[in-house]
Amino acid sequence: MKQHLNQSPNYARIWRIIARFWGTLAAGFWVFMVIGEGLSEGISEIEGEGAVLGVLIILIAILTVLAWRWEKEAGALLLLAGVALSLFALNTAGRNHIFAMLVSGAPFILSGFLFMASASLNEGEG
Repeated sequence: MKQHLNQSPNYARIWRIIARFWGTLAAGFWVFMVIGEGLSEGISEIEGEGAVLGVLIILIAILTVLAWRWEKEAGALLLLAGVALSLFALNTAGRNHIFAMLVSGAPFILSGFLFMASASLNEGEG
């Protein structure tokens, strides 16, 4: 039995919702952690690795918000920022490098990919 186009599941919408939820949750967690670290140590005391991490997290949070509007472009940049965060974790983690990479950058890599896939599916429907 054939399914009509208007009855098929809207995968672009589903992927967009997952990308928004996952990216916003991960970005919120990291922003909370960075703010907590900044308050506990004081902004003037942050240097080196902490400053790089803070800048990466602020960039990722901004890209996550921008991806809600410009899925394809901001999603691609979010994916690249997730890779950068994973590489940062690889270089700075004391142990468990793979776990550090997965916890830090993987949520943004996944979210960026889902944003781009959603935009690509929307272009195919139009």
